Amino acid sequence: MRPSPILALAAHGGPQAAERLQEIEPQTEPEREALLRASAHVSALPQPAAWRSGPWRPQVLFDVPAGLEHVAAAEAHERGFGRWEQVGEGRLACPDQIDPAQAAAQLRCTRGMLIPGGVGPPLPLDRPDECASAVAALLSASPPLRRWREWLQVDGDVLRFRITLAQQAPRQTHRAVVAAARAACQPLMLQDSPSSYAVELLVETSPASSQLIIRPTGIPDTRFAYRLRDVPAAINPVIAACLARLARTGPGATVLDPTCGSATLLIERALAGEAAALLGFDRSLNAVAAAQANIAAAGLQGRIRVVEADALGRGGWLSCDEVLANLPFGVRTRSDAAGLQRLYEGILARIGQHLRPGGRAVLYTAQRRLMEQALHQHRALLQILDQLRTSSGGLVVHIWVIGRRGGR
Repeated sequence: MRPSPILALAAHGGPQAAERLQEIEPQTEPEREALLRASAHVSALPQPAAWRSGPWRPQVLFDVPAGLEHVAAAEAHERGFGRWEQVGEGRLACPDQIDPAQAAAQLRCTRGMLIPGGVGPPLPLDRPDECASAVAALLSASPPLRRWREWLQVDGDVLRFRITLAQQAPRQTHRAVVAAARAACQPLMLQDSPSSYAVELLVETSPASSQLIIRPTGIPDTRFAYRLRDVPAAINPVIAACLARLARTGPGATVLDPTCGSATLLIERALAGEAAALLGFDRSLNAVAAAQANIAAAGLQGRIRVVEADALGRGGWLSCDEVLANLPFGVRTRSDAAGLQRLYEGILARIGQHLRPGGRAVLYTAQRRLMEQALHQHRALLQILDQLRTSSGGLVVHIWVIGRRGGR
């Protein structure tokens, strides 16, 4: 198994991911390292924390899917949180007058808060002692860390943290950085606790500078609590929320997902508003059962219907305004290329038959070449309205927004 699927399991989290990680037998050193990182991630229990509103607050950024920053910014504006500016790949600045805790609880296209902690010189990753000293200086001088009690509330007097180097570094450097971070943070009442922490201290470096980013991890996030059951290669819910907004065509839309899995896309589309009817189908009974459980947990039984059907079969498809699909990549499901090609071409053919004029299909897959070949086969009927890309679980994933030729 490649490292990226292992890390993708950790990104989804939950007891099912932990069980599947225990079944993996790594065969290479990269796989072993990925398994260690993934296991630590799913087993970590956050130190409970809450945002503290007061006279002083640090600058707050929000982590959003790279390539979809404009979608997340549009959601923030639509929901009354003002205009958010992009300040880097996958990062939006929360306006000073906005309560970041309220934004984090309501915005579905964001992953969470990021607190810029300070900037320093580039880190010499190949020189452990110098690198550790530079990181210690960055932590000691950080205003948000020195004043953490003014913006974060935790049980007790100590804030527990985990430190991470964003760039790969030799193990000796990593050990030196961890030791230096412990010493630098102790006077600030911060304690190194990689298995139970309220903030992750992420240190990034480039040829020009280094930067400390503080990621609060202990603040509860219940936005996606409906995800009681999952299926292999399920889509990340934040990305699903972004795709749902890309697909919107207007009030009263009929929405179809021919590879619905556990129904994350359909649920996020329902929560994005305006859709009148949402239908999903999947050939897996396990997926249908998972979808129905999640739909019930979201309280959307009356709006979303999921049935067992094949995406290439005669049943399931109907005239629609929007199509949303997380297509099988084959990377994690071990599907053969010829089978994927038939699936992609078949789904595009049915989109051409059933998508109404002015409608929109949003298709998500890491198989760029297969999708391009399939689109070429149907170029007389379908046109690309937009093409984006993002990343998920270590994979670059492409997003096609497609419409019928001659549509309004």
